[in-house]
Amino acid sequence: MPKPSSMPWIDIPMFSEPGQAHAFANRQAQLVTLHNALVQAGNALRGGNMNVRLRHVVSGYKGVGKSSLILQALGLIRDDPEARHSYEKMTGITGALLEPFDRQRWIILRVSGKHVSNVDAVGDALQRAVAEEDEKSEQRREPLLPLLADIRQQVETTTDRALSLSIFHRLLPLRENELYKKVRISLRAVAIALEYVQKWQGSKQSEKLDQTTSSQNSAEIEGQLISQLKMIAGGAITPDLESSLKIAASIIRKSGASSIQSTQVERQWRISAQVVVEALNIFFEATNRAQLPTLLVLDDLDEVTSAIGPSIDERARALSWILGPFTELKPTCLVISLRQEYMHEDISRQFRPIHIPPMTRDSAAIAVERWGEVQGPPLTPEQVQWLQEQGDQFLKSFDRNEPVVVPFHFLQLVSWFANGAAVEGESAEQALLRYLGEKNFRSSVRIFERLASVMPDDDIMRCAASSPVESAAYSLSESDRKELEQAGLVRPAMAGDPHDTRIVIDPLCAYLRLAKKTPS
Repeated sequence: MPKPSSMPWIDIPMFSEPGQAHAFANRQAQLVTLHNALVQAGNALRGGNMNVRLRHVVSGYKGVGKSSLILQALGLIRDDPEARHSYEKMTGITGALLEPFDRQRWIILRVSGKHVSNVDAVGDALQRAVAEEDEKSEQRREPLLPLLADIRQQVETTTDRALSLSIFHRLLPLRENELYKKVRISLRAVAIALEYVQKWQGSKQSEKLDQTTSSQNSAEIEGQLISQLKMIAGGAITPDLESSLKIAASIIRKSGASSIQSTQVERQWRISAQVVVEALNIFFEATNRAQLPTLLVLDDLDEVTSAIGPSIDERARALSWILGPFTELKPTCLVISLRQEYMHEDISRQFRPIHIPPMTRDSAAIAVERWGEVQGPPLTPEQVQWLQEQGDQFLKSFDRNEPVVVPFHFLQLVSWFANGAAVEGESAEQALLRYLGEKNFRSSVRIFERLASVMPDDDIMRCAASSPVESAAYSLSESDRKELEQAGLVRPAMAGDPHDTRIVIDPLCAYLRLAKKTPS
């Protein structure tokens, strides 16, 4: 089919947004599982069960649609019209979804690791200084405080909305009103406390915590810390400020008592994570008493560790330092998302896993159709069919029900053709190599093409499905592997495990292998 005339420019967003129906062509089961688990836990709390604690981890290959799934679930809980419309369009029914009780009382907080490094104005430079063990710096900075700042901003904007009481309720729920007041007070106290935690961490007083002896009990240590914080505060100490300083002293004492026997980098990450946990749990305890469901989503949590550097193994190590403390967070529901190379047995044991597989060939065609519908103006049926044909030329050797399509990467490839890259008479192999060449160094493309040339037939399906393959068949040198890792074309099957030699190769390598076997 020839390319239709006047094909518009198609832009693929870098990050997921609510209501992206193209991302859910065969995600109904995972979406309903996540949504209903969150709603059931929140409804149980609203119904009086004060011991509800739900923890989920959403995992999958890079670009498979983890964030899209989470945003869709949150949008349905909020009753967002776009999320509701896209769900109805992809399923035709809504009966499978549970309905939240008093959804206006729910407090939903989401932080994305894709964005959190930029929350603070000073940027990543100071975070990297921590990772470089700059022990002489007097302006210490905790690597996870931007994450906490982002959460706190969301708490402040959502709490008032969740706690607003209609005129019909003001005379009756006196206990509820009192509990909501305590939620506001706890939020205010935590916000002030965190300000003084940060001030204390930037002062020379922070060095004195390590000098406390094992014979001192927690009350004595906190007493010393309160005295130091009062010196930092200066001026009159009001009862409210006194309360906030006690909270700050408790956070500092508990976080400082951890990881004494560790490297400076590990200590900084663990302490920073503990500060986040101690601060947020004060707020979550208040919302729990008020029976306000709190959903905390730490999306792309592995990317929070990007400040430590580009090494996947180093990021895996940093992630292990913060996951321990984060399991102590006490919202009603805690949801994290991780790339599959960071998943291991301990995480699967502590969190209920929801794995997002690649899409099937048929689902990829539906995804292109859905994406065409949300363009402005929507694509014509002829334009959609042409795009589907461009994408399917790389998939035609696979069974229609095989999970061989990573949607974000696939839509990037299809949109590349739409935006003027199609060349008449060009083979699928030539098109793929040209596409790779426009996005990567020539040396990386050469290494990647060599992988495709030597790929065993048994590995083609595994590679297309983003599953691990044995690295021995590819004879990758250490430098070549590092180059492909930096290009995002190869990833370890289990990050941080030197004994696991398997790798995950970008599905484009399987497409390229098949294109070489069956030239157009």
